[in-house]
Amino acid sequence: MPNLEIFNKKIYLFDLWGVIHDGRKPYDKIIRLIKHLKKLKKRIYIVSNSSSSSSEVKKDLKKMFININYFNKIFTSGDFASNYLKRYKKKKFYSLSGLGPKNLKFCKENKIILTSDPKKSDIGILISNEINIRESELIGNINNFFLLKKKIICINPDYLNINKKKCMGFYANKFFLKGGNVTCLGKPEKLYFNFISKKIKNFKKRDAILIGDTYLNDICGANKFGIDSVLFKSSKINQYIKLNNVKLFGKIKKNLEPSAKIDPKELEKIFF
Repeated sequence: MPNLEIFNKKIYLFDLWGVIHDGRKPYDKIIRLIKHLKKLKKRIYIVSNSSSSSSEVKKDLKKMFININYFNKIFTSGDFASNYLKRYKKKKFYSLSGLGPKNLKFCKENKIILTSDPKKSDIGILISNEINIRESELIGNINNFFLLKKKIICINPDYLNINKKKCMGFYANKFFLKGGNVTCLGKPEKLYFNFISKKIKNFKKRDAILIGDTYLNDICGANKFGIDSVLFKSSKINQYIKLNNVKLFGKIKKNLEPSAKIDPKELEKIFF
């Protein structure tokens, strides 16, 4: 492999969906890169916005025949949320993203007190996409909840998935741009990166680099937190972002460029 800046770090934070795998199978050249980093005795972590737990992510990786021993630890928004939501254990939540099987499971595991009446709730919550709720219904929930002047918590702030399907970050962003109070428990928020850095032994920002596939969640998040970043590839999400001039949670364009000075042609040799 070429001697690039990417190999000069000690701590490697990899996004999951769109970087390590596409939801069905791994990206072979990324796995090759991870193996190479492992031989160099680098510390490798997954940092995902998934609302699933790290144990569930491990099961998914095994199904795709990805060796989980490559990774020192797996971080998910779901695990961070489990920790963060303990402070609201007596509060009533209204799920703006519906209550399909995935969201019900999340609420049950985290002992979230739910109400079906938004007016009786203390806080709104956006968890993950469910097949039993339409986009128009989600938008309606966002608009109606904004009128109640209550806060919402977004578990997975991904704006779009790798197939350009709108995710919870899209709806949380709409709420934010209307003037609503939003707390996001994943990338690009510093809150999530602070949590991760405290869990990694001897973490120093200068030693870390994040490898992601989206400008808004990965690159902007890394740049805000103050660590180096590399854009894995120009995904459908980034094309949509540029085309529609999207600003996630008011972030400005200067936060959207990867910080590591790596020749795209050299990067292409590694990843493709």
